Amino acid sequence: MIKGYAGSLLRVDLSSRSAQREPLNERYIGLYIGGRGLGARYLLDHIVPGSDPLGVENPCIIMTGPFTGSPISSVHKFEVITRSPLTDMYLCCNVGGTFGVEMKRAGFDGLILLGRSPKPVYLTIFDGDVEFRDASCLWGRNCREVRQLIKDEVGRDFHVMCIGPAGERLVRFANIMSEPERSAGKGGAGAVWGSKNLKAVAVKGSGSIDLSSVEEVKECGREVLGLFRGNPATAMNFPRWGTCQFTSSICEMGLYPFRNFQSVFTDAQDKIDGETWRKGFVTKDTAPCHICSVGCGKISEVRGGPYNGCSVEGPEYETLWALGPNCGIVDCEVPIVANAICDELGLDTISTGVTIAFAMECYERGLISEAEVGMPLRFGDGQALLAMIRKIGFREDLGDRLAEGVRRFSSKVGRGSERFAMHCKGMELPAYDPRGAWGMGLSYATSCRGGDHLKAWTISDEITSGKYDRFSTEGKAELVKRIQDTRSTYDSLVNCVLAARAITMDVCSRLMKAITGREYSVSTLMRCGERIYNLERAIAAIDGISAKDDVLPTRIVEEPLDAGPAAGRIMGRENLEKMLKGYYELRGWNANGLPTTVKLMELDMQDVIEIMRQKGVRLSG
Repeated sequence: MIKGYAGSLLRVDLSSRSAQREPLNERYIGLYIGGRGLGARYLLDHIVPGSDPLGVENPCIIMTGPFTGSPISSVHKFEVITRSPLTDMYLCCNVGGTFGVEMKRAGFDGLILLGRSPKPVYLTIFDGDVEFRDASCLWGRNCREVRQLIKDEVGRDFHVMCIGPAGERLVRFANIMSEPERSAGKGGAGAVWGSKNLKAVAVKGSGSIDLSSVEEVKECGREVLGLFRGNPATAMNFPRWGTCQFTSSICEMGLYPFRNFQSVFTDAQDKIDGETWRKGFVTKDTAPCHICSVGCGKISEVRGGPYNGCSVEGPEYETLWALGPNCGIVDCEVPIVANAICDELGLDTISTGVTIAFAMECYERGLISEAEVGMPLRFGDGQALLAMIRKIGFREDLGDRLAEGVRRFSSKVGRGSERFAMHCKGMELPAYDPRGAWGMGLSYATSCRGGDHLKAWTISDEITSGKYDRFSTEGKAELVKRIQDTRSTYDSLVNCVLAARAITMDVCSRLMKAITGREYSVSTLMRCGERIYNLERAIAAIDGISAKDDVLPTRIVEEPLDAGPAAGRIMGRENLEKMLKGYYELRGWNANGLPTTVKLMELDMQDVIEIMRQKGVRLSG
């Protein structure tokens, strides 16, 4: 077996309550590395075309990477891969914490969850032993309670992933919480577990990772620490401010959406900027991910007032925005409380905030009534926001409809509301208005999992590098493709994206040699990233995704902003289409936005071509 890998997968059939170990496919490793790429390849083997993501046939895969469990800092994340009940297509989630390392120490690179348990269940994995345990007493409990109860029963040294009440009730953007306070967030993986009657997985391992060269790994580790210490982002900014350091700069750039993207918020100073948050609410710096020397985590606590004593690990930049200014709330207190409620219920904070902001705009436009909502639901009303989060998590009243996500809810509301339903392919948009950075618009439209910033964050390149005109289509196709391929590789290794500022692709190449013993040049790693992105598009094609779906909300392409550097500018559909045309050509995809047989053959993906044909996808070229 290749060094750096445990060499095994654990396949669990919840329907029959059986589990078996199987060897890792070495050919898949060579082509897709691990994490996101390897998980996607195994997902392809299990997809049943036309099946319901909340049905018994949808698998859920947890996959580590070759760096997981090594003595290198900030490279120990893992991926959750499934089909999303929110978007009805491919879903991958990059997750931090400690679970992935412990699973690999238990002897497994990945976990494939199949079927549906006839009653609530949770799994314990101790080295090679798997046990199915009754979860009836855990059903209905929030995520913090579940972790505590499981540890009381099986041991404090087990590492737990679980769902909350939102996942049990199949909220389409329910998440899976990973200890400590990390999550498989956007897309509804928590609802997939809920549909399987799976409440939690607890894992403990006593094994170690077999490295190709211990001395080379140690040398690389020293180099990585030096790079972290020498980079301002990883040495100072993230340790002090976390991701909320971006709030002020994104506001100044005119990209910070306000009130459901009706405008942009431009002045964060003394309101929601990193300094205000740090001084007024942060009580502790924390590094909840395994041997992380960056330490972006922060414990925030409300001191005084009606929410006195409420604390949470967070909020992250996106959460502070989604549960704050995007809902018209310009302070830190309400988002902290909202974040805590979401974590307990097991809700993705971005989709929750964007969905509620959409409902607020519908209410203010008279498209939904106070009788439907059960209370006034206006922008800036913190009490209404907190109440609505709970209603979504428990599917109560209007919350039952909002639990379906923006796309489904807007289709029910109708009357033109679809124009300001802020999603791509059903996934709610994050905290960057692409009218101020057109490359982000192309990134959203072509993201492998729907409206998302993590697969290609173009802001630094577009605005601060001086290499691009942010209001131009020129160079954006190449930029987005390059970042997508790079992120695919990082997610498959599986590195923290924040640490990528120091752990460059060149460093990854040397780490692969030291850990696995195999030669992976930078160009080879980038080719793996390109292959993975083509694989993900092939998987999406099985669910009917094509160029027709690579669109942005009408508000983004047709309406100008009223403030900031982008005020008065209109992206226009013709500019989006121009970027898409160039993007498809660079990718080697056809005009329908799908990989061609020529491209897949070029990437050594002959088996994928055959599987796609078997699953009913016609390929051209």
